[in-house]
Amino acid sequence: SLRQATTTDFFSPDGAYRLRVDPTPGDLRVTLARKTLGIYFRSWSTSVHMAMFPSNAVIAPDGTFAALLSGYVQRTRTDNAILVFNEDGVVVRAVPLTEVFTPIELRCLSTVSGYAWLLSASLTVHPAPVLRVAGGSRLIPPPSPGVIYDPPYLPEVRFRIPLPSGPITRE
Repeated sequence: SLRQATTTDFFSPDGAYRLRVDPTPGDLRVTLARKTLGIYFRSWSTSVHMAMFPSNAVIAPDGTFAALLSGYVQRTRTDNAILVFNEDGVVVRAVPLTEVFTPIELRCLSTVSGYAWLLSASLTVHPAPVLRVAGGSRLIPPPSPGVIYDPPYLPEVRFRIPLPSGPITRE
């Protein structure tokens, strides 16, 4: 939850960009900074609301897009599980879990109080900007001897989210 969260930094693959997430009451302060001569200088900063504190972030190598992902969300708050920002810090995509998983798939990702869904994410800009996300159950439940019911399991589902807009598709 946002209450226990502390300031968290995420970096682009080469370390040229840093995305800092600061919890503030009811919101998140998100700041993208670019490294110049060893020092990070702010490119943009904005306040946003997410379902839960982000567990992952990906930043385009050229800083044109950045995405925050809440890998765990509460069952009643599945909106804004994925937020994508453009180079000016404007949210260009706000993706609820219900847009990428069917109700049956969400049941398979269910925990006691929410959904643990994120397996991996990557953001590429060539030939066209796209956020690729993989979701599914983290562990294959071991079969229980003498038990007919086994917990539901969702194999990996991969989807691509074109940026800044366009239909989300499965791969």
